[in-house]
Order: sequence, then C-alpha cells, then structure tokens
Amino acid sequence: MSNTSLSSPVQEIIEYGSQLSSIYSNLSVGEKLTLLVTLLLAIIGASYTLYKEYQKQQRKLRGLFNLTWKNSTSIEKDEILGSRPFNEYYFVRPEDEKVRDCLKDEKSVLILGPPLGGKTRMVYEALRKSKKYDLIIPRSTDIDIESFILPMQLKFWKPRLMFIDDLHRFAEQQNFEYLFEICRKKKINLIATCRSEIEYNKTKKRMLDKNLDLETELFGEIIEINEISGAQGKK
Repeated sequence: MSNTSLSSPVQEIIEYGSQLSSIYSNLSVGEKLTLLVTLLLAIIGASYTLYKEYQKQQRKLRGLFNLTWKNSTSIEKDEILGSRPFNEYYFVRPEDEKVRDCLKDEKSVLILGPPLGGKTRMVYEALRKSKKYDLIIPRSTDIDIESFILPMQLKFWKPRLMFIDDLHRFAEQQNFEYLFEICRKKKINLIATCRSEIEYNKTKKRMLDKNLDLETELFGEIIEINEISGAQGKK
C-alpha cells in the first residue's frame, strides 16, 4: 500500500507522533524525569478517581440489588430463601414441572400461593434445574428514576432472568413500575412470587393503575399453588 493511500487522519497521527518523539529526544535527563513523574502522577490521580467512582457505584448497586448476574444453576439457597427455614427434603408438586417448562421456554412466570406455601422454595428448586440463566435479584425499595442503574452483564450472551420475591411488597414501593419497564426494554425475563387472593388482587390493581397488566403483558404464565400438608412436607 502506498503512502498516498493512507487517510489524512492517519498521516496526521504519524506526523504528530514523530514530532513528540523528536521533542522528547531533545530533552535533558532532568526534563525527561520531570515529564515522566508528571505523567505518573496524572495516571495515579485518574486511577484513584476511577476507583472512587467504582466504589460509589458498587455501594449504590448493593442498595438496589441483593444479587447481580449470577449463574442460576449455581445459586445458593440463602441467596433465594434468605433466612427462611430449609428442609433438605422437597415435596415435588405438578406445578414444579410447569415452572421449569416456563424457564426452559424463556417465558416469564408468576407463582401465586398462601404465605409459607412454598412459593420461594419452588423458585429455588426450579432455578437449580433450569437452563443456565444470568440471574439478578432486586431489593424491595423505592426507585429514584433519575439515578437508577442496572448493573452491567458481562456474560451478555446468556439469557437474563430477574427474580422478584413477594411482588405484593414491590408494588408498594415508589416508582416500582420503572423496574418492569427496564425489563421489557432490556428483554429480561421475570420469575416472581406473590401472595394469592386479597394480596394478589391489590397488587394487580396497583399495577393496572400504572398501566401494567400482570396477566396480559408481564407474565406469560401465572401458576397458583396450595399449601402442602405437614405430612407431605416432612416425608
């Protein structure tokens, strides 16, 4: 390739680099040392600023999310269940297969049931046996739309899944609807739990007031479970 075929910006960069090299070679040892120290201090200062910004962002993310982008099949029980009691035995219900099918088909799913009915445990068991999603779990807290950030997903090729435990509590938070708008824009699937009957009806109304329809827009499947008996849970 001839020099005439090089673009003008490339030629300018080459010429500028040549000029800098010439200037540097004509400096005295003391001047070179001063220049290097100045550059080093500038790099240290910029690195420190970036580090402080990174720490600030991490603190903010910890205030917004309990978990950020972790392989769903390697999830720990306390990351899903929190401080709930855990029994090694798990009673499998027909609804378990439906939840796993939703995850397999990348379909958002909402699990309804009574308090302590096993909704969250069902999610945990389904995630352990599902395809490998990148999982994120938001905190139930007010959202400041202006400053809200979604953490970067490094494994961008993996399907994304957001777990919302106790949807009825999320629907009580300020600007909660913004979280669902983000999911729709970013194509993040949802798996959520919600108390049935009265709490679900209240949640559905709150979301409709925000122009969000649980049954036709957000979730492709709504599965309701009943409380299992003591005998079934301890088999």
